[in-house]
Amino acid sequence: MRALDRAPSDVNSIVGPHPSRVTPPASAIATRAAPAFSLLESAQLLAEAIRSFTERCACGIEPNVKRIKQNLDNSLLPVTALNPRIGYKKAAQISLLAYGEDLSLKMPRSSPAI
Repeated sequence: MRALDRAPSDVNSIVGPHPSRVTPPASAIATRAAPAFSLLESAQLLAEAIRSFTERCACGIEPNVKRIKQNLDNSLLPVTALNPRIGYKKAAQISLLAYGEDLSLKMPRSSPAI
């Protein structure tokens, strides 16, 4: 007797149904959908937080130009832009002098200590 003669008529009884024909259990579908649902929920929460911040905080804010200019003039941060031209050591000296004597960065350049 040949092997083909002994083969069952239904191939599915040996190897099982083709994967494309198998319906996954509901728990598997829910498990795959959970990350997408979580992402959508997070996006909705973020959108609501932005909307709330805009309505309750950001609307109506006016810049205080005088205070912004004062803070910019007294900041020591721009001295870092001098590093490539005058070197780190010299820029650090200028910054320390300005900080120690409570000066703006424009003033210590003319100081004899530098």
